[in-house]
Formats: sequence, structure tokens, C-alpha cells
Amino acid sequence: MGSYLSEPVTEKHSYDGYITPYNIGSAAMQGWRKGMEDSHVHVHLEPDVSLYGVFDGHGGAQVAHYCERHIAEVITSSAQYRAGKFDEALVEAFRKIDELLETLIHFYKRFSLRPIMKGFEKCPSLWANGPDFQNIHQFPNRPQEPGPHRATQSPVTTGSSVIAMKYDGGVVIAADTLGSYGSLARFTEIERVIKVNETTMVGAGGDFADFQFLSDIIRQKQIDEECADDGFSLKPKALHCWLTRVLYNRRSKFDPLWNVILVAGMQDGEPYLGFVNLQGTAYTDDIMATGMGVDLCLPVMRKAVEDKGGKLTLEEAKKTIQQCVRLSYLRDCRAWPKYHIANVNADGVKVEGPMMIDSDWSYAKGVKGYE
Repeated sequence: MGSYLSEPVTEKHSYDGYITPYNIGSAAMQGWRKGMEDSHVHVHLEPDVSLYGVFDGHGGAQVAHYCERHIAEVITSSAQYRAGKFDEALVEAFRKIDELLETLIHFYKRFSLRPIMKGFEKCPSLWANGPDFQNIHQFPNRPQEPGPHRATQSPVTTGSSVIAMKYDGGVVIAADTLGSYGSLARFTEIERVIKVNETTMVGAGGDFADFQFLSDIIRQKQIDEECADDGFSLKPKALHCWLTRVLYNRRSKFDPLWNVILVAGMQDGEPYLGFVNLQGTAYTDDIMATGMGVDLCLPVMRKAVEDKGGKLTLEEAKKTIQQCVRLSYLRDCRAWPKYHIANVNADGVKVEGPMMIDSDWSYAKGVKGYE
């Protein structure tokens, strides 16, 4: 029946609360549509200013959800709002939202996996239409800063090795929680392994600020995928491909993102593991490591596979990865005993941690000069 169901979904999602000085309530019902397309907002902006709105999807959920997420920020950032002209601020917000959507649509048509809205021409293949060294690469809603162009010449707060390997039916990936400020172990609780969705996860070494920047973009891509609600999801091979284009583009502009990234997931029922570095160099393999882990951990993982004579089980792969994390901490001065370990298989993605390595330093008391 096209975009309609044979029977309406009449389940109602209600909310009631209080925003000074009013009692408020809202209710939403999907109805005949195949998915919930409408959105609403009720938010307290200032002690005596509140915002209430309903956004009708009109056959598509993307714009309604976008307005729900951004309308309050757009209103409060306008000059009219700061001057107390709330009616003009509301009109300006509608105009600004249109501009932001145009920017977002332009970005999706050029760089993303497919257009954000229905009615556009079929999106070209990612490699053919990705960012290239002939064009300035910009993310949506992030205008270029005025003034001279500034390029990062070296990373500041960095993470060390990321270790990953395939096993029979999935992939395990791990990274410690340390962000080193030069040689100072400054930040000890960062997370360098993130879950993207139920089939994809990412681990990164190198500059943590650059990884945070990429993480925000990846999370927004996943939000847009969920808003589209069209049965498709962001797969690891597609994300890996997109990252190679972005990193190569930034390298070509002499403004690299100082990261080495591992993308792991399940692609058409098979484990997938991909590598990409700040130069845009990319490949896939069954066993991978970054940083000092290339020298310290790859031999350990290869030996485990050779001794088994085939693919490891999940428990064997975890044990091998944990051995590699422990070895990295003992031999790499930029490593840390706390770590996250993540696993993806047919059941989804699970990130565990932070966990501690099993290390015993009590023997150090017997070393001369320890006291």
C-alpha cells in the first residue's frame, strides 16, 4: 500500500510535565504511516521563555527530526532573540533552518552514502563522488573559519596502539584508555573504541581531538540513517571506504587528521576488518595493529593463529588480545593498564570496559634501589 499500512498503529506515546509557569503535555501516534514521521519539542530557553512546536513530516521524517534537534539552538543564537524580539527570532529561525538543510543536502549529494531526502537523483558510487584533492572538503554546519588557513603540523593529545583480529564469526578490537599529552600521561579515562551501530565499530590511535571530530561526524551519519528508517544501515565496508576518502582529502590539503583507524564489523554475514591511516592508505586483513602494536602485537596474534591451525574462537581471540594489551603496557611508555575491548558478531556489537590488565609488580620490592 505504498507508504501506508493496512491498519493504523494506534499506540500512543504521551508526556506530561511542568515548565515554569505552565503545565505541559504531548502525545504522539504513528497512525497509517509506515514509520513515525512527525516530531515535537517543548523546551525551557530562559526563566520566562519557553519553546513549543510540532513538526509535520509530510511523508518523510528527516526534516521533522532535524527541526526538533536544532530549532532551539538556531533561535537562541539569533541576534533577534538576544534583542528580545521573539517574533522576529522565530521567523529568522525558519529561514535559517532552510539554509542549514540546503547545506546538509548539498553535503549528502556530494559526500555521503545517499541523499538525505527522497526525490533526489540516485547517489553515485562513494568512490566516484567522494571528496577529492581538487575540492575543498567541508562538513555540514561547520563553516570555514575566517583568517589565514591553519594546518595541524603535529598531534597534541594522542592515543597509542589499537589491536584487532578476526575470529570464527566475528572481530575483536581493543585499545587502552590513555591520552598522552606529549610524554605526560595526562588523560587516563578516554575511550578510543566506539560502537557505530549493531554491525560496525571503530578504534583509533593518534590525535584524540581529531578522532573526536570524526566520531561526531560518524555519529551524525548514523543518526541520519536511523531517521531515514528505510531498512538500510551504515555498514563497515562503506564506512571504511568513506574514511579513506576523508583522510586522503585532508592529507592532500596539508591539513591531515592525525589518526590511524581500524574499522571492524559484520558485512553480509562475514567479519570485516579494515585499516586506514592519516595519508589515506587503506587495506583489509585478518590481523591488525597500529603504533607500537605493529612490532609488539602482530607476531603474538600470528603465532596464536598458527598454533591453532585456523581461526580462533571468541574466547581464544579475547585471550590473545588481552595478552597483546598487557605486552603493550609493559613495553610501550605511551600505553596504559586500563583498556576497552569490543566484540562484533552476528548478535551485534558489545563494548566492555574499562578493564585492567592482570599485572603483578610485587616483585619490584626486592629490586635494589626500589625503595
